[in-house]
Amino acid sequence: YRRVWLTTLNPVHVAHWGHFVSTPEVSAEKASVRLQTEVENKSDKTAKVTLKSVVLDPQGRPVAEATSTHDVPAGGMHPFDQNFMVKNPMLWSPDTPDLYKVVSTVLTDGKRSDEVTSPLGIRWFEFTKDKGLIFNGEEMDVKGVCLHHDLGPLGTAFHPRAMERRLEILREMGCNAIRTAHNPQDPEFYALCDRMGFLVMNEAFDEWKIPKLAANQGYARHFEEWSETDLAGMVRRDRN
Repeated sequence: YRRVWLTTLNPVHVAHWGHFVSTPEVSAEKASVRLQTEVENKSDKTAKVTLKSVVLDPQGRPVAEATSTHDVPAGGMHPFDQNFMVKNPMLWSPDTPDLYKVVSTVLTDGKRSDEVTSPLGIRWFEFTKDKGLIFNGEEMDVKGVCLHHDLGPLGTAFHPRAMERRLEILREMGCNAIRTAHNPQDPEFYALCDRMGFLVMNEAFDEWKIPKLAANQGYARHFEEWSETDLAGMVRRDRN
């Protein structure tokens, strides 16, 4: 009930889930953006790799760029670390879900061998004991629901438009946050939340070590062996 992709790549490429963008410092005047990109070389010789990255604003205009070059050994990987400054950023929030994006192009000996794009919502937040959630400097009430992955009479297969419609109805109800009860959802679900303005608590497991039912047909059967691998995969897949 999830879509599956088979992706063919050139020998020199961005590693699977190896494109990570974050915003270490954010204010109304400027935002620092950090991009960490793992580039793999699956060929049999060292490659001179140039990584060109650009930050595009919500209108698609370039607002910051960076270029880095490094030799990546055969069968090896190099973690590129690039930093940008965005002036007067348009801040993401549930009321104004303005999304930037970061596009990185991998050049091997001057020829393009890969290109990846990641979304970027520039915002800052903190949880306080007295005022709750402070989001972009203002108090915010979290009005959330626990949302299972199934789509009622449509079944458990993921349909992007059906989920979009569900989120539209929740938005009209006043909802601004989703808890993924009780497992990670399809990648497009998170993209919809980014675009439509929903906070997300990404829940990893329905069961831990103790099964909910005597038949023990749930995730508890796999927790000891697979929980760390699955959790790491969830974080790397959904961190952008």
